[in-house]
Amino acid sequence: MPPESLWVQFSLIGILILVISLVWRELTRFIREQDGQRIAERETQRAWQAEQDKIRDERWQGFLRSMQDEWIKQDGRNNQTIADLIERIEELIERMDKHDQFTREAIAAMRERTGHTGPLPPLRTE
Repeated sequence: MPPESLWVQFSLIGILILVISLVWRELTRFIREQDGQRIAERETQRAWQAEQDKIRDERWQGFLRSMQDEWIKQDGRNNQTIADLIERIEELIERMDKHDQFTREAIAAMRERTGHTGPLPPLRTE
C-alpha cells in the first residue's frame, strides 16, 4: 500500500486542481465580461463618431453652399461691372466716331474754302 504522505499529496493536488479550475472559470468569465464591455464601448464610440461625421459633413456642406452663394453674387457684380464698362466703351467709340466724322467734315470744308489739296501741316503740340 502507498504511504500516507502520498494520499495527502493526492488530496493537496486535488484541492489545487479544484482551486485552479475555479480561478480559471472566474478568469474566463471576467475576460468575457470585459470583452462584452469593450464591444459595447466600441459600438458607442462608432455611433458617436458617425454622428460627429454627420455634423462635420453638414457644416462642410453649409460652408460650401455659402461660398458658392458668395461666388454667384460676386460673379453677378463682376458681370454687371463688365456690362457697364462695355456700355461706356461703346459710348466712347461712338463719341470718337462722331468726333472723327466732325473733324473730317471740318477738314473737307477748310480744304474747299482754301483750295488746299495736299497733306495738312502737323498739329502744334504747345
